[in-house]
Amino acid sequence: MSTADRQQTHTTAATSIASQLREAEFVHLVTAQTGDGVAAAGLLGKALTATNSPYQTSIEGLPGELTRETDADLTVAVGRPAKTADITIGEEIPCTSKAAYDIAAELGTADPMLALAGHRTAGVVPDEQLREGLATANINQRPGVAVPTADPVDGLTHSTLVHASFSGSTERTGELLASIDETAESTEWKNVATALALSLARDGTPRGATAVENLLKPYVGGPFETVGGYGDMLDAVVHEKPGRALALALGSDPRDDDLDRWRTHASKVHDAIRTAETGRYNGLFVAQCDESAPVEPVARLMSQYCAPEPVTLVTSPSEAAAVSRSTVETNVGNALEIATSEVGANAAGTGVRARAHLPAGTESSEVILAFKEAL
Repeated sequence: MSTADRQQTHTTAATSIASQLREAEFVHLVTAQTGDGVAAAGLLGKALTATNSPYQTSIEGLPGELTRETDADLTVAVGRPAKTADITIGEEIPCTSKAAYDIAAELGTADPMLALAGHRTAGVVPDEQLREGLATANINQRPGVAVPTADPVDGLTHSTLVHASFSGSTERTGELLASIDETAESTEWKNVATALALSLARDGTPRGATAVENLLKPYVGGPFETVGGYGDMLDAVVHEKPGRALALALGSDPRDDDLDRWRTHASKVHDAIRTAETGRYNGLFVAQCDESAPVEPVARLMSQYCAPEPVTLVTSPSEAAAVSRSTVETNVGNALEIATSEVGANAAGTGVRARAHLPAGTESSEVILAFKEAL
């Protein structure tokens, strides 16, 4: 399908879904437990509020299934599958915020800053339509790195938009930034960006050197210093306290404990990546982690910065998560469901991301072998 054909398909779908949302008496949005998903829910929620359309939002992590416990006459699954949903948004694309932004624009109120926050956590480059929206809203770029704090050491140490040799360690991050400037006054954002790029070029993977472009020259705005930092916050907080992440996406003012949750989450993610036992197969990169690992964000970040293969599978004793950088030849949701059914697990996912709850005593090697065969 040509680019023009895809754009026409997306436009037609957005118009149709916007019409259904506008006509519904009450809408229930059930949202993926990701920064991209909660940003998409915020986009739709703000648009529905502007049109005086009653709605309710809930966050349901995979593989949990949606149940109709509300009086909604239109149920919308946002960034996740749901068998009982009337509409599913973003199930087969890497960025749900893109689809939500198009729908919100059809409804008359689309927040480009929130859309970009979702794009950043999904690792997706904004298209021309979103860039035009950012320009119209006077949301501009500056030199440096997309982090949610004014302190570059704190920002880089705890960012979950990047994984490098310094990630998770304030001491190593401080040494990195000092090394780029003989005066050790490395708070100039252009120096921070230089240090980050050099670190990944020296110690990272070719994939990581490309992925880091998502952080450089950040757009400035939102409640957390940069728009990319806002996306980072949404993705971290949604795993620590989902309701609070949704409030942030809908415009709640930031609180000190939001940053505390971000730091806590980041430490767990980077520790899990650093201590994981990894392996590589044809088309598949595998990481085996301990029980404390938050498998979904670990899989996302490893896919972006560590994995030399297009599909990444992360396992712990009780969970598994898979991420794909492409849905052209693989559907990781289907593959993980097939693989884990052999061990009696509960799994669900989309074309690009999936998660499973594993029964006690499940061997990671069983899941890895079955998933490899199912791809």
